[in-house]
Amino acid sequence: MRFVVPFADRGERKTRLSSCMDERTREEFALAMLRHVVRVLSGFGEVEVVTPDEELSVPGASVRCSEAGLNELPLPVGERFGVVVSDLPLLSEEDVERALEALEGADVVLCPARRGGTSGVFVREGVRFRPVFGGVSFPRNLERARGRGLEVRVVRSLGFFADVDVPEDLVDVALLGEGEVARLARSVVSV
Repeated sequence: MRFVVPFADRGERKTRLSSCMDERTREEFALAMLRHVVRVLSGFGEVEVVTPDEELSVPGASVRCSEAGLNELPLPVGERFGVVVSDLPLLSEEDVERALEALEGADVVLCPARRGGTSGVFVREGVRFRPVFGGVSFPRNLERARGRGLEVRVVRSLGFFADVDVPEDLVDVALLGEGEVARLARSVVSV
């Protein structure tokens, strides 16, 4: 299995958290979430982080430098792959296992995030499907896949649901997270 994890450039990471985190803390937090996601995914296959940041290095992943936006990501062709966003601090091995099990009986597996986004997309070998990201993308992805006659399964789990975009999202991480991501969230959220 190949996984593609998009990651923003320096200075553009988690800017919507600027009301509660300075730039250095946002950078640390974004990198901690990325490392967490890569650690979880690397137990299931190869992980490639796609980023404009030419200096990024992530243990457990290869890094592809690309200016491609979220909806133009370089994706594998003809093989089974997953696209997983980098801001999932509660993602677990069980979440990924559920998605991969669902893929055994489907062409595409979609994992919704809070506020209607899409945090994970898994595509069966031989199926051509390009997901869209940004805003309320989950229903758009569902409609696109079904409109192409693809068998779609939806996996709802806390790890895929609890992405971090705005300060209010940090409460989940502070209460339920572990390690570096939880420590950084607790440094700005009182729980």
